[in-house]
Amino acid sequence: MKRTKLEPNDSCKTKLDASVRGGAAGGRDLTPTLKKREAEILTTETIKDSHVPVVPGFSSRGPNEIAPDILKRLGNFTILSGTFVSCPHAAGVAAYVKSFHPDWSPSAIQSAIMTTGLVYETFEQDYIIMLCNIGYDEGNIGKISGKISTCLKGSDKATPKDLNYSSMAAQVSLGKSFASNFPRTVTNVGLANSIYKAKILQNSKIFSIKVVPEALSFRSLNEKKSFSVTVTGKGLPNGAIVSAS
Repeated sequence: MKRTKLEPNDSCKTKLDASVRGGAAGGRDLTPTLKKREAEILTTETIKDSHVPVVPGFSSRGPNEIAPDILKRLGNFTILSGTFVSCPHAAGVAAYVKSFHPDWSPSAIQSAIMTTGLVYETFEQDYIIMLCNIGYDEGNIGKISGKISTCLKGSDKATPKDLNYSSMAAQVSLGKSFASNFPRTVTNVGLANSIYKAKILQNSKIFSIKVVPEALSFRSLNEKKSFSVTVTGKGLPNGAIVSAS
């Protein structure tokens, strides 16, 4: 068999044999398992391994057609691909964080995976408001949330870019001046007495970024502070995607 050298971003498909137990016997075997959906997460130990999987270069590249204001890769998913391999990796990382912080919410754990020191926490109502304002009706939102949800009329208007998320993205009109504001609230989970200063890294000069305030000073753990990021520019050419950090 000819050996092929794989690049970091290459992927391959491997077929695995599987069997399914059907009928009454299979149903009886599965019922006790499905009723008890509990698992114990123990405090984990960190082990460094240079051979662990790495994140490919195309990961988390946006924009996404469903919600362009949230950075997410639009992948070509097919049934032959099975489940995205990112699923077990993300689940393992989330379990690792939760083993040290069992009281953290799912969004706090997600943010901690993406950032350090400061957590961008979001809640169910934040997502409901976002879905209302990108065209989802109350019936479809109810299917997602599992409960009756109401879209407020004329108030709490928020777009996906207003979601308290650690990444920031916005669509702008072609060739026209723009100004996008991103309000954010963060929770300190690092050192009790901490000062975080904004540092802007950008390669493009066709837009400018301003952070207000430029520094956040915390005096205790779980203390919350708010800031805003404003991005302005004179217009982008067709198909241009610019980024900064």
